[in-house]
Amino acid sequence: MKKRLSIVGLGWFGMELAKALSQEYSVFGTKRSATIHESEVEVLPLCFNPEPSGTSLSDVFNAELLVLNIPPNSRKDSAESDYRKMMDAVLSAIQESPIERAIFVSSTGVFGDHEGRIDEETLPISSSKGGRILLEAEERFLSISSCETVILRPAGLVGGERHPAKFLAGRKGISGRMNSVNLVQRDDLISMTSAILKALELEGRVFHACAEGHPSKEEYYVAMARKMGLDLPSFDLQDNSKGKEVSAEWSKEKLDVKFKHDDPFTMI
Repeated sequence: MKKRLSIVGLGWFGMELAKALSQEYSVFGTKRSATIHESEVEVLPLCFNPEPSGTSLSDVFNAELLVLNIPPNSRKDSAESDYRKMMDAVLSAIQESPIERAIFVSSTGVFGDHEGRIDEETLPISSSKGGRILLEAEERFLSISSCETVILRPAGLVGGERHPAKFLAGRKGISGRMNSVNLVQRDDLISMTSAILKALELEGRVFHACAEGHPSKEEYYVAMARKMGLDLPSFDLQDNSKGKEVSAEWSKEKLDVKFKHDDPFTMI
């Protein structure tokens, strides 16, 4: 019998993950909208405002495997308290569920303005609201005692119609021209998530997902805007900061995952 996999957050990443794994698991998940069916994926209505409403959490977490994929809305003034209340409900429900292994999809944004190379052993010190929210959530998630818990930190996300070059096209005076670009293509993130779910024994509880290539921000965004036929961005030439370079080599080795898109220039 297939194990049941619950994916909380069937958005840009979660729905493609669900479709990719639907042959291996009995997959279902949640969206804010009413119950619908897409391919073989059962979709349940669930939203947090910040208290949960819609499908009961006991039904949402009635599975052996869980992927929690709900990023905070850091633009809201109440973002920190809202996400904390959401996690209160989620953590309590997980403790009472049959879940055996749970993945929390976080972000390399927990490292904030760190400069230099970052790997899975680097201590996060976030300087942004969103990063602080996720870092606190990570710590609380890892404290769950009823099941195996894993943190997955993707870098900037690329895939489908989503590409960061669109957000910077035509902008002027952009900071961080020499910063390293840290990206992961959606298909590679799906491969890493799948590997975590399948692993017989996990040799770590925090994994990074990031391509091996790290061109400079200026080099990359100008080249990609040109490739996509967008207005070219321009950068603040006085800004010589270096930014962070995220490594995921340890994670790939431990999970035996090989990325198909390790070169950011060929992700689209």
